[in-house]
Amino acid sequence: MTVAYFLDITATPENVDPLRELYRNLVAPDLLKRDEVESVHLFVSDKAERQFDSDQNPPELSLQVDVRSIESLQEIFAGSDLPTLFPLLDGCKATQDCFEPIHFQVAGEAEPLPRRALLSYNVRYYQPVGDYKTFVEFYLTHHPQILADLPLIRNILCYLPIQLDDQIGFPGTSCIIGNEVVFDTFQDFRAAQLSDVRVRLREDMQASPVPAGPNTHFVFRREDFFKL
Repeated sequence: MTVAYFLDITATPENVDPLRELYRNLVAPDLLKRDEVESVHLFVSDKAERQFDSDQNPPELSLQVDVRSIESLQEIFAGSDLPTLFPLLDGCKATQDCFEPIHFQVAGEAEPLPRRALLSYNVRYYQPVGDYKTFVEFYLTHHPQILADLPLIRNILCYLPIQLDDQIGFPGTSCIIGNEVVFDTFQDFRAAQLSDVRVRLREDMQASPVPAGPNTHFVFRREDFFKL
């Protein structure tokens, strides 16, 4: 089972570009040298595309590290100095999540294809929720199946939280489930959001037996790093 570790970093305006360059040129390549790491992915927000949603203050950088198991992730933390592994510039703050990713096929696919298109729309749902297990079960058995019909969609993923040791890394969040839909371009994403399928998605959320709690929706450009 692949485990996806996410580190979401906020930054002061003057440190946004240096932070991204640091992770692109140093952190990601260094992580790929580790036997436990399968791949690394950087999500960066685009100011022009932030206007699509009313959600405020997206992370300036979201780092995804895919490892083989939770034990592999624990080995990385146990054998590393945290500021060296995930350096933060002045004024930066970070939170972490650990997930089991679940891939769903889009309409017309026999099975899910690898994530290759580089526009990701990341959604997170958080506590408090009246009955989060019921909410998550309803979401998993209804929402991805409707997302599959969005025009021009390339990938659908859901992320189920995995408990981390409280002593590992940065502060965690109260995320109960994550979702990611992937498109080739922002224009394709906008076309999907303006389609009739979007109406069905809203109706599906309204039909949930448990209302959603706090949630965020952010558009990112993704950079993928794989072992050579």
